[in-house]
Amino acid sequence: MAFITLNKAHLFHNLDLLCAKAGGKDKVMAVLKDNAYGHGLETMAKLIREYGITKVAVKNLLEARLIASLFEEVLVLVEHPTCKDIPSTVSLAAHSYEALEHLEKGTAIHLSLDTGMHRNGIKSEEIEKAIQCIERRGLRLKGVFTHFRSSDELNSEFFWQKRCFEEAKKLIKALYKEALAFHSCNSSGLLRCESLGDDAFARCGISLYGYT
Repeated sequence: MAFITLNKAHLFHNLDLLCAKAGGKDKVMAVLKDNAYGHGLETMAKLIREYGITKVAVKNLLEARLIASLFEEVLVLVEHPTCKDIPSTVSLAAHSYEALEHLEKGTAIHLSLDTGMHRNGIKSEEIEKAIQCIERRGLRLKGVFTHFRSSDELNSEFFWQKRCFEEAKKLIKALYKEALAFHSCNSSGLLRCESLGDDAFARCGISLYGYT
């Protein structure tokens, strides 16, 4: 039977490196999706909180409910629940215009942008319409993000996708005057870039567990 040995000192060592690269503990969102990559969601969440991380991301609302009380913000990355009883610390990733149209008024969201991965996210030509929909439907836009599709491959795709995100940020800042948390770097993106620039934080998943 397969098993995993958890070592708090090793986890904290990994977090030390990631936080130093990102610019501090407040610059890292720990990704605990899929039962913390099989390491045990609630166990890992308690360790992450003990270290001092205040933001995490999970797969769905079920995972979010289990750890919502431990963090300032829990971002649901995949599921688009339309229920009203979402914990106050939980926000949802909105990956499409259709999702925006179905979310409940007052739902806290992070808008997902497609900057080249082509799996999900708002396309550049949909941004203005999406912002208008968010305002019209009374959604609480807290952040805007993208996902780098090949930042772990040593080619130029990471850099042109990063440039696409920067261009989208300029447009959104012109359309939406409230303060937003922009975030783009995953584990390999953080390790490859010189700095996060004006991004609010990096989303670190597999690197928490020692895989670069």
